[in-house]
Amino acid sequence: MNYFRFLSLKRIATVIILITAVWFLSEFDVAFNRTDGIDTPTANTPDQWEEPQDLLSKSDDGAGNVTLTAQYLPNESSPEQVVFEVFLNSHSVDLESVDFLTDIYLENGQKTSLPISVTESGSGHHRSAVIVFPQQELPFNLVAKNVAGIDKRTLTWDSF
Repeated sequence: MNYFRFLSLKRIATVIILITAVWFLSEFDVAFNRTDGIDTPTANTPDQWEEPQDLLSKSDDGAGNVTLTAQYLPNESSPEQVVFEVFLNSHSVDLESVDFLTDIYLENGQKTSLPISVTESGSGHHRSAVIVFPQQELPFNLVAKNVAGIDKRTLTWDSF
């Protein structure tokens, strides 16, 4: 009788171990295959793939060893103004000569809008600024002029 009771306990333990292993592996699979809402690319070229946050953030190709990135700040914007945080980053170019008030502007067709206000931070190779512009109708371009020998860098917003 004890022999059959031992087999029964052994089977129960085996079933519990199997259930635990299946649960663990399913959690492991979920943790490593999580997409966190990121869509898979729909086009064949990687530069056409935008993650959800890319609807609010744009970057250029880093010409002249400087990367321009701008992020739309919806919580800071209003019906009268549109607000961006603009980043200039480089490992080799001194960016102190960039004047965010005159070198960064919005372009909508033939209309150009200069910043209303600029709050700068950083220095040297890594500079940023929160820039407030008059509200614009979409689509429009955020333009940086004369940065690291590049006459005009353009980031386009078709939607937010």
